[in-house]
Amino acid sequence: MKRIKKPLFNIALFLVMFSLFGFVVHANIEQEKIIENETLNNTIEQLNQTKNKITYENKANLTIILPKLIYTKIKYKKLFRIDNLVYPNHKINVSVNYNITSENFTENKGFVLYNINKYKSADTGELYFNHPGNYSLCGVIETNYSENKGMVCQNLTVLEISNIGCDTNLDLNLEDKYFYHEEKLSLKFKTNSSWPLILEYWIEDLFGNTIREKSNSTTMNRQLTLKTQGGIEIFKIYGKLHAGCNDTNLTNNNVLKEIIILKNSTELETNNYLESIISIEQVYNEKKLKFGKKVKVKTKILRKNTSKSTIQAYVVNKDEKKVSEITKLGIYSKNVIQEISFYINLKEDCKSTRSYTLILEGLGIIKKQKIRITCEERKNEKKEEKNNKITKKQKGNDETKSKNQKKDGIEGSGATAIQLQLNTSLSKNSSLVQVNNLSGNKRNHEEKSNNEIKTTIYRKQNTKNTTKWLLILLLCLNLGLIALKRGQI
Repeated sequence: MKRIKKPLFNIALFLVMFSLFGFVVHANIEQEKIIENETLNNTIEQLNQTKNKITYENKANLTIILPKLIYTKIKYKKLFRIDNLVYPNHKINVSVNYNITSENFTENKGFVLYNINKYKSADTGELYFNHPGNYSLCGVIETNYSENKGMVCQNLTVLEISNIGCDTNLDLNLEDKYFYHEEKLSLKFKTNSSWPLILEYWIEDLFGNTIREKSNSTTMNRQLTLKTQGGIEIFKIYGKLHAGCNDTNLTNNNVLKEIIILKNSTELETNNYLESIISIEQVYNEKKLKFGKKVKVKTKILRKNTSKSTIQAYVVNKDEKKVSEITKLGIYSKNVIQEISFYINLKEDCKSTRSYTLILEGLGIIKKQKIRITCEERKNEKKEEKNNKITKKQKGNDETKSKNQKKDGIEGSGATAIQLQLNTSLSKNSSLVQVNNLSGNKRNHEEKSNNEIKTTIYRKQNTKNTTKWLLILLLCLNLGLIALKRGQI
């Protein structure tokens, strides 16, 4: 019995020891797993922290895109480029502070931008220089996740643009010449210059009425929508280039293109709005038109859906009678705006200077314009009549004056024939005396004396006492002569 119990005891002891060993081994394995898990967790946490640090501290990048060489009198509004480094996952808000410095100048500015997608360059600051020189531009960016993370700087050279010579030109490219009502129109202006420029453009109709007011732009491409009130209209697009540099040739800075605005295709087919157009653009020397001469006319013509191809031009008076020959124009091309200058011969005979009517008739259209024509013959006749009237009036005045002068001379000398003879005799004696005294003087003095003599003849004088004494003297002379004769006898 004792032999049997000993082996059982050994087996039991072995099982107990094995169980204890297994527990210890399991405990060590679990402990190693815990240690490994803790290390892994720490590593993952460190990676997450690093990732977050990269994301939030480097969400945006700031770059200066303003050219290093710029010019005075130009407003620059694209100074920086801001790139969103976490696009497309997130939008960002940024604040940028920047400053402009030179030797004797410093200016601080800033701006804030919200919800930036991929990048932003428009409206990233503003610069305008009145004076040339060397400047420095520096900028610092802040985001909603970080503080200042560096500064970007760039040196600038500012030149006086008006001192730089250039020769700019302007052209306009259109996709088509015909556009429908309310269709978008793309204006693509082109220039050969890279200098800063200002484009001025506007639109008028065929008769000079403003369709779109003048606008200024620094970009060469514009988009707009035009409308037509009728079935078809011709619009003129004007462009004018203003260069900041010293442009030495201004003749190529302007451009003019014509377009045709139509109703939409459905209305065109339904209502047949394809009328032709005749426009009188100019009558040359309109203030100097004379009968017997020629009238020069400038017109624009568009022939559309019509079989007619001839236009007649002539001038009529108020009674619709022709006062000119008929000039005929042949228009054979369709859907083309033609600019034509021609002459109309005015007839020689005329009745009066007045307004007449210039008529262009053809293509199912009648176009009229008032003009004023001078009647040269009638004008000369009126001038001669006027001169004759003036001459007759002068003659009448001279005759009246002469009669009055003679009358005044007679009345002023007295009332008797003896008095008149005495005055005339005295006047003649005075004339002779003055002429003799002036015989050795100059010609102008002689003429002056003659004038005085003439004046003396017709001047009123108080001769009452003089006549009395002369009569007494004559009486005495007569008595003396009688006495002498008697003494001789």
